[in-house]
Amino acid sequence: MENALQELCAVDGVLGCLLMSEDGIAIASHFDVTRDPERVAALTSSLVALVQRAASELGLGPFQSMMLEVEKSLLLVRQTSTGLLVVMGTRRANPGLLRVEMDLAAERVERRVRVE
Repeated sequence: MENALQELCAVDGVLGCLLMSEDGIAIASHFDVTRDPERVAALTSSLVALVQRAASELGLGPFQSMMLEVEKSLLLVRQTSTGLLVVMGTRRANPGLLRVEMDLAAERVERRVRVE
């Protein structure tokens, strides 16, 4: 699991990433020391819950992924069979490339969980 996150974090512009449960518990993470993975997981869980509620009320279907774009950073979240995969990146990060790399990381994590 850690290898998949390390590879994802090697993508240009990525500040850190984590795999978390839907209720906001960090399962595995790869962040620099300035970011607390538990805090990132808790705040991401709140954001996802809000998006899920809005999607449900609008009849849009179940949550799959989201991207939050702010002045200095990007936050991408993707649903996986093992939880939520989260990537924080700088504005210079390529969102399309990050989505592709997140898909690959999710596949590696899911294969690893099946083996265990």
